[in-house]
Amino acid sequence: MNLEHRTLNIIIEFCLISLVIFTPLALGTTQPWSIFIMRITVVVALVAWLLKIFTVERRTTTHHSPLTTHHFGTSLLIPILIFLSIAVISTIISSYKWLSLNILTNLFVYAAIYFLIVNNLKSKKQVRRLIAAILFTGLILGIYGLLQYSRILVLLPHFPPTRISSTYYNSNHYAGYLALITAIPVALFLFSPLSWKTPLFAALSILLVINLALSYSWGSVAFGVGVIFLIIMRIRVSKRKTLATAIAICVLLLFTVLGALVMLSPTPQLPQSTWAARFIRMAQIANPSVFVRLFMYKKTIPLILDHPFLGTGPGTFIYVFTQYRPPERIGLWNYAHNDYLQIASEMGLIGLVAFLFLVITAWVKGFKALKSTSNFNRAIIIGALAGILSILTYGFFDGNLTMISANILYFYVLIGVLVSSTSNLE
Repeated sequence: MNLEHRTLNIIIEFCLISLVIFTPLALGTTQPWSIFIMRITVVVALVAWLLKIFTVERRTTTHHSPLTTHHFGTSLLIPILIFLSIAVISTIISSYKWLSLNILTNLFVYAAIYFLIVNNLKSKKQVRRLIAAILFTGLILGIYGLLQYSRILVLLPHFPPTRISSTYYNSNHYAGYLALITAIPVALFLFSPLSWKTPLFAALSILLVINLALSYSWGSVAFGVGVIFLIIMRIRVSKRKTLATAIAICVLLLFTVLGALVMLSPTPQLPQSTWAARFIRMAQIANPSVFVRLFMYKKTIPLILDHPFLGTGPGTFIYVFTQYRPPERIGLWNYAHNDYLQIASEMGLIGLVAFLFLVITAWVKGFKALKSTSNFNRAIIIGALAGILSILTYGFFDGNLTMISANILYFYVLIGVLVSSTSNLE
């Protein structure tokens, strides 16, 4: 590999790692300035990749065309192209074209991140560095989250004040981020060979689980689904079933007890000292949350039925929904609190099917690869699968995969890592 090739690889990898670190720190990348930085960083990485393809690789191959299908991660090429094509058509027919075009641009950015990972992170060292960046970012957010929740260090605005949000504005969106990444250190702890890193993986897992519990979010339930998947896989891949079952049960009990103790312990935010008072307080928090979600689901379904095929256009829910909510329900109703209903309302049932086709294709590819992969690959693949399963479960209760750029980016990063680990490292 010559100097030019190495330089371009470094630029691409630096951009990917920068995105992984920057997007959660920038309030979940929901504001125009942070979205702009995300897009520019992806453009820089894409330019470096294209230079590598059309200059370096062209001189080292005998093909007449330097750009071939293997550059696009063929296992998910068709699902991604279908999903993007539907998004384009939905944007064209949208009544709010500039708004839809803005969201469409982000969709292309996320797809570009997937292709950048699959086509450029082709060694264990590169994947390790990306995973290390994910874990390091989780550590920073987890520590700051506890400091923020304890009122020791509050640097950023957050809502609501009685729940942990870390660098995200909303605790539910922070829980979505945690649902995506917490499975990775847990999987590395359960599936990697014992080493000096094992206690670090365990400590980080506990830190993130505490943060997840203090978010008082449906994300905790979603992560529980991911943990059950991890436990099933730990038992399945182990040759010593009895020992694996015992370890898995201990891990499940540890997380359950830890989460319960954290949620029921008095804190500066929720000072009630008795368990009964704590349950009453949590019920008071949960009831409005359930009511709002049921209301949004009920009113979003007629919107979907009125635009069943291609929806109203990406990003248009905030404006179109005002026609379906009762006049007395004033306020900002900017998303459906359900990723699947939101996708169906904005891109139609065809768009929803395309999204599910993409997810199922990635899931099947990753699951099949578990039969013939190394310990390192197995831990990464299972962690990515558990994270994807957790956020997809959370999608029934919130809008992390349609509203929060950092979480959508991480979703595509996990898919990219999953495909890279199953294709390039076998």
